[in-house]
Amino acid sequence: MPQKAAVYDRLASEGVRVARDHPMPRASRGEVLVNVHCAGVNPVDAKLVFGDKLPAWCGWLPSRAVQGKAVGFDFAGTVAAAAGGFEAGEEVFGMLPPFGGSFAQVVSCPATQLARKPRGLSMREAGCLPLGGITCLQAFDQHGLKGPGQNLLVIGGSGGVGHVALQVGRRLGCSGVVAVCSRRNLDLCVRKLGASAAVAYDTGETRTQAAAATERATASTGRAAAGLVAGDDLVVEALAAWCEEHGPFDLVFDTVTSHDSRDRASDYPNRLLSRPGIVRRPSETDGGGAGGADGTVDPHNYVTIGGGTMGWVRAGVKKVLGLNVFPTGRELFWITPAYCAPYLERLAGLCAAPELPSDLPAETAPESDPARDGAAAASGDLAGDTPEGGETPAGGGIRPVVAEVLPLTDEGVRRAFALMHGRRTKGKVVIEVVAAS
Repeated sequence: MPQKAAVYDRLASEGVRVARDHPMPRASRGEVLVNVHCAGVNPVDAKLVFGDKLPAWCGWLPSRAVQGKAVGFDFAGTVAAAAGGFEAGEEVFGMLPPFGGSFAQVVSCPATQLARKPRGLSMREAGCLPLGGITCLQAFDQHGLKGPGQNLLVIGGSGGVGHVALQVGRRLGCSGVVAVCSRRNLDLCVRKLGASAAVAYDTGETRTQAAAATERATASTGRAAAGLVAGDDLVVEALAAWCEEHGPFDLVFDTVTSHDSRDRASDYPNRLLSRPGIVRRPSETDGGGAGGADGTVDPHNYVTIGGGTMGWVRAGVKKVLGLNVFPTGRELFWITPAYCAPYLERLAGLCAAPELPSDLPAETAPESDPARDGAAAASGDLAGDTPEGGETPAGGGIRPVVAEVLPLTDEGVRRAFALMHGRRTKGKVVIEVVAAS
């Protein structure tokens, strides 16, 4: 019996379409059939899984290599038939292997990549959490971020991975969790996601839990759309001022830097690593550094989740051989989806456990900022406003921000890919297969 599923099609608009005759999966040994309710959309989907990992001269290859293959990693739904320790009808969420195709009515997922859905989350929220959440947990584990006594900086704090990273850092008990985001998303990061402070990349303004706003600088109006200007250093100055009071960051988690020229233009790694006092150095063993109880600092504590081809080659060497060939100071992290069920279970626990204060004021509407749009092409986090009907997290455990919900149709999946290519979504985009009751 055929089913509806999104597949890559290089001849279609946005390179994707919904096939209505896609084969219904059959569960192999160790797999579980799941009726999908919602599927999360990730930038890697729109990048054709590995399109961002190849040199520019290979640009023609990914679209041909993925032609006809199923789209999507993240999903949430109900178990179709008892298997792998799961009962029929149980609500679950998980992450499929590459080309497993979560944008579908039914999927067959390895039981080792599946877990029971967090009870406090909707299907929409749970369906968009796995890849981003697992990325955060694996990266933090590898680089010694344990929580108490440590400071975390998240660049791109309102984006799909970044807004989860802020909440994970806060739930781990980090002493300081700081975001870099657009001015219009300062309130989201501080009031909703629990950041200790947030710095606007487009104005240098800092917002903290203790104060509604602390103006650090104002020279953002009328900035050019392309290229960097002197005002961009306001971010470095604002972060340096925070570190003077609270100490340097034990881990910088950069969700912005990538192979894209618009992201490279921001040059966050060089700007932050060249300024003393912002990122803790390996020689600074004061008992509070990332890496362990002895206080040693991870020598690769500036972590990106995107980059050029050579960065991905080095990440692959570490992933496959366990050999770290990155230069001291920075590293590109590559997620390992296989056997990720323990990470999903940890995420479920972090979703359930309350942490953020319950008396925080409701999020105010993002302020209008015309200058921000002009600076977007040369800046980091390119998030926009939450569309009407989008969901935002309340106080408590981890809760993804759902920016937009789209149907499993040609128009829906193409809109989702367009949003990923546009890089201006706050939180996550979801494909809804079964409408919420």
